[in-house]
Amino acid sequence: MNFSLVFRFVVVLMAMSNLFAEGVLTDPNMQTDPRKKNPPQWNLFADMLVLKANEIATWALKVDFMPYTTSGGESAVNFSQTPKSVNFDWDFGVRAGFGYRFEGDRWDIRLYYTWFKTEGKDSSFASNADSNVTTALLGEWLTFGFASNSGRIQWRIVLNSVDWELGRDCPVSKGLSFRPYLGVKGAWIYQKVHSHWTSKQFKANENLKNDFWGIGPKGGVDTNWLLGSVNNHSFKLFGDTYLALLGGCWTLKDIQKTSMNSSLAGVNPTTWAATFMFYGVMGFGWDVMFNKNRSNFGVRMGYEFQYWYDQLKIFTFLEGTLHAALVLQGGMLDVHVNY
Repeated sequence: MNFSLVFRFVVVLMAMSNLFAEGVLTDPNMQTDPRKKNPPQWNLFADMLVLKANEIATWALKVDFMPYTTSGGESAVNFSQTPKSVNFDWDFGVRAGFGYRFEGDRWDIRLYYTWFKTEGKDSSFASNADSNVTTALLGEWLTFGFASNSGRIQWRIVLNSVDWELGRDCPVSKGLSFRPYLGVKGAWIYQKVHSHWTSKQFKANENLKNDFWGIGPKGGVDTNWLLGSVNNHSFKLFGDTYLALLGGCWTLKDIQKTSMNSSLAGVNPTTWAATFMFYGVMGFGWDVMFNKNRSNFGVRMGYEFQYWYDQLKIFTFLEGTLHAALVLQGGMLDVHVNY
């Protein structure tokens, strides 16, 4: 790492901070006194999300056997195991809501809804007659000793969440402001896994369900760093983050059926527990004032990250009950208007 370059970057960053604090490159019309009366204001916003999901979960093992003859003329076998995991596609989601700033000391409330749906697919095939594909899911209990010639899987995730916040805008200087807030978050995450297995003897299908709902408190802070303004146009960097603690339950179900009329139904008791969720986003924004500087329209673009801890709890043959996190990350495009 070039530490000299990093040091120069830090020095420039500190110099820019001092300029912003002194009001250089800032909007001279921006109100900095938090005690100054402000008119009431409505806020409407809509976000387009482009996210990719990731969960660490092995669904199959591809086993390749490679027979060979030793130098002494004896037969031997080498083999390798390749774990198979699902790769999810990039998919679109939406977030939309409204807010209201009360007249007076910059207090506001916000209510918004988030929806995201994604699907991942994967497949595996035996390389030769000596190789096989083995399920790593619970179905191995039913098909113990059953080596498949092929396997395929379809994994679907649907996320819904509702957030309510009570916050207050706190200007630090003409170029920097924070909005700390507390609130409540509710979430519903549905995961469905369908897998199909084939061999010379029979076929098998397995259907898994991992459904979660939870509700609990959240707290965070929004940050706006004004870069500069030209006429009625302003440009800024932003960074928002919050942490939520959700108490709720998981409903788990596993059903496998084979072409030999055998079946396995595993219904785990409903699991009640608490888990946490972390959210962060950072990016660049632009706003333009109108209506005699009483209203503004703006656009923000940024990188978003969501970490849902201990979300996947299905039971597998290889690892028992999973405790895998659901990670969502990608781009966010926000359009908002305050009037």
